[in-house]
Amino acid sequence: MRQKLLAAVMAVLMLCGTAAAYTDSYGNDGLTWDTAYQIKTYEDLTTLKGRQILSESRGRFYKLEADIVIPAPTQWESWSNNWEFNGHFDGQNHTITFNDNEFLFRSVSIPQYSDETAIKNLNVRGTLTNQFYSGIGGIAQTLNSGTIDNCTFTGTIRTPTSTAGGIVGKMGGGTIKNCKLVNATVKANPFYVNGKGYPGGMVARMAGGTIENCTVLDSAP
Repeated sequence: MRQKLLAAVMAVLMLCGTAAAYTDSYGNDGLTWDTAYQIKTYEDLTTLKGRQILSESRGRFYKLEADIVIPAPTQWESWSNNWEFNGHFDGQNHTITFNDNEFLFRSVSIPQYSDETAIKNLNVRGTLTNQFYSGIGGIAQTLNSGTIDNCTFTGTIRTPTSTAGGIVGKMGGGTIKNCKLVNATVKANPFYVNGKGYPGGMVARMAGGTIENCTVLDSAP
């Protein structure tokens, strides 16, 4: 009897270990760039964002297949609201437009592969407003590891708290490269923390990492 019970338990564990990855509505499993999850609509974006809290979505690949507008008013919350985003997101040079909403990514890390690309080829524009956290950025609130490559922000970033950066609010590691701010306004509260505010260009507060070949433009080239 004990042997049969043990065999049953082992069978369940094997099934769990080989369970298929979540498949999006276009039939992709997100395991490689060739089978990356496709984001074509606002509904796709919110569905895949919601799955980020599950361990099975970590390390997955995502491709933005169209320009997307985040509607206002909305209860949108950042992609990795309570979890680090450690997947791979290719914007394919498409644009996500915000209408006085919260930022796209909260915390970005790829701890296993710290030099790998986390977010690339993404344009973000519009107005980002953060009411609840200690920082805000055009692409992410915080970058801990991984690379943000060839991304742009155009518009206004504002927070009643202390830290606002054009690409990233806080940077503890990783790399930002080939990124641009185009006609961007960044506002932070100068009196929020001991009389100090931290508005920044690419990054507001930087404790580690590198910034390479990034530019600030008054208008689109």
